[in-house]
Formats: sequence, C-alpha cells, structure tokens
Amino acid sequence: MGDLGRADEAVPLFERALAIIEAALGPDHPRAKAIQQVLSEAVQQQRHTTPNTSVRHHTS
Repeated sequence: MGDLGRADEAVPLFERALAIIEAALGPDHPRAKAIQQVLSEAVQQQRHTTPNTSVRHHTS
C-alpha cells in the first residue's frame, strides 16, 4: 500500500473495515489489531504526502 500513494482512498475503507470487525469480533481480536495497524500506517502516509499540484515554471 505504501508504494501506491492512495492513502486518501484507503483510510476510510480501513476505518469501515475496522468498525465491522470490532462489532463482529471485538476490539481485541487479532484481525481487529491487524486492521488497526494497517490503518495507522495509512494515516501516517496520508500525513506525509502532499496533494499533487502542477507547478508552472515561467521563463524570462
């Protein structure tokens, strides 16, 4: 996931998955813990990436 640069799309999906897993299996279940870890990594990546903006260079 880290190499793809799509954290903005991934974070809401992981949040939803975490809510479903926690409701079904509980917050201490290993699957919930795994999703929490991946979600944490996606949020970190999201904070470190900046939106793609085009930069125009003006020449004199």
